[in-house]
Amino acid sequence: MSVSRWLAGLLLVVTTVAISGCGGSSPPPEPEPPVPEPELPNNDTRPGEDKVGPVRWQNNQAPQPEPEPNPGEIVLPKGGGQWPWNLSPAPAPVSFRAVTIPNVNDSVTGVAVRPAVGRAVVTIKIGWKKVGESDKTRVVWCDTAAGSILAEWEVKGAWVPCDLSPDGERVLARRTEPNRGTDLLAVWSVAPDHSLKQKQWAPHALTNVGVDGALVTSAEAYTNAPDPARDVAWAAWVGPDRIVSSSHAGQLRVFDADSREQVGTIDATPGRPAVTPDGTKVAFLVGNGVALLDPATGSVVGARRTGTSPDPAALAFSPDGKKLAIGGLDRTTFLDLATGHVWDTVYPKHPHGSKQVPDSFGWADSRHLFADHFLYDLDTPIPVWDYGGVGQARCLGRQTWVVVKWFDKDATLRPFELPHPSVEPRVAAEAAKAGVFVLRPGDGVRIDVSGIPEANRAEVAADLQKRLKAIGYRADPGGTATLFASEDAKGTPASARYMGQKSVPYTHRPARLKLVKDTKVLWEQAWAHEPPFSLTLVGTQSVSDRIYDGGIGDPNYSLFSSAPIPAMFRGPKAPIFAFGSSDLQAGGIKDKR
Repeated sequence: MSVSRWLAGLLLVVTTVAISGCGGSSPPPEPEPPVPEPELPNNDTRPGEDKVGPVRWQNNQAPQPEPEPNPGEIVLPKGGGQWPWNLSPAPAPVSFRAVTIPNVNDSVTGVAVRPAVGRAVVTIKIGWKKVGESDKTRVVWCDTAAGSILAEWEVKGAWVPCDLSPDGERVLARRTEPNRGTDLLAVWSVAPDHSLKQKQWAPHALTNVGVDGALVTSAEAYTNAPDPARDVAWAAWVGPDRIVSSSHAGQLRVFDADSREQVGTIDATPGRPAVTPDGTKVAFLVGNGVALLDPATGSVVGARRTGTSPDPAALAFSPDGKKLAIGGLDRTTFLDLATGHVWDTVYPKHPHGSKQVPDSFGWADSRHLFADHFLYDLDTPIPVWDYGGVGQARCLGRQTWVVVKWFDKDATLRPFELPHPSVEPRVAAEAAKAGVFVLRPGDGVRIDVSGIPEANRAEVAADLQKRLKAIGYRADPGGTATLFASEDAKGTPASARYMGQKSVPYTHRPARLKLVKDTKVLWEQAWAHEPPFSLTLVGTQSVSDRIYDGGIGDPNYSLFSSAPIPAMFRGPKAPIFAFGSSDLQAGGIKDKR
């Protein structure tokens, strides 16, 4: 089995060497001890994690080379590849003029913008005139430098734009009607006479299937039968001549932008990929980590562990190119692209919201995330601001491009720089009020290590004191909250599964950490030494011997020195939605409260 599929989360790998474990969600075990064979580059992201990239090995034999990938198959680099990921920042914001779109009688369904060339496209649903009528989409092509509409078209079906080509002359779009071609991707090209030429294809069929206009050409590998696994979930123009598409099942495919010929494929993990700030590469989920693809060369630059991702998940790079966010509905994981540090922030989940991460999810600046119509500070478990009037939005560099839509017939496309000046002082004043947070940096926290074996208590207590200090808290015997450290005494049965062999049982006995205040659990996690991605067998050592001798399933004490404890915890007087709100309008931002 190829490296890519092995790292994509499948549990079966070659019998000679690599093994894949199944178990809990705690970090994997510590790196393997050195052996007299070639070592892979270290790819640790948290203390206690193993290396990325299998070593194929047979007992009493020389190392076996990896098999050559199939033509067009993208594989992950041995040892994790390049690190750190030195990415260029997003281009500086450009001047603009707001574009007014008249006669918007229904919902705005999508927007794509290329600020550097002054082009954007907005899609609007065309309402039925009678029951049973087919869906249609109004496509509006805009000049954001002149503040004008260049052309409009009516397209059959419900479509949303994924991206614009670097020159702004072609639209990449996907269909959104259930069971009606949601596996199709289209390139709409603007002809010199401003007519719209359409080319469609099924990017995630077994073979690349061409489509002319709205008619699918015949091919054995393609069927009109609905298959959610091959539906297009995301697509983007990457570089001047590559299109990258991701299916709902996680398959990532690369195409030549002109011929639509498939030039690369990899079976990844479901989740919305992200283009780097300079527009040249793509990050995507793989297994319990992320990988960086260069579509121009058809190779993965690097792969990095980040732990279990939120589900569903969407990726976004900060505009300075220094951080990657993996956003979910109630949790976001961050990866520092220089240090490799990984941490989580808990965000509120709105019960009546979408079951998917909003298309607008992205970075408003290098410290704030934007999703739906809320602005989030990285360390605050409450939205810091609520912006009204958001029809559709996309975060691009230091600008958040918004289709402003209220209750009149006009919509306005324009960018905003968020947060605006009113936000910071208002948030600081509101956050300082009593009861807004039950715990915040500077507070004292009592440490309780009575659940740890006596011989290890002093070491664990010292690690927890350092960890509390690192996130801004004080270790205080009289603290109002308590951090309980323990390890499971008996544990629970678990097993690791391997290709061609029986499952090997072991006992899952994690270390635990729990933060409690007023009998309420604010946060908790459990880490054990999990079966690693790869394992080297030395001499006549069996897989069972390696599992039992390697401490698999034992408490992972790295938890006590590296626990991703949030910075603040919301209290009984925290605002229900956000600290403040404003209306986004065609002429600017108007504060409400």
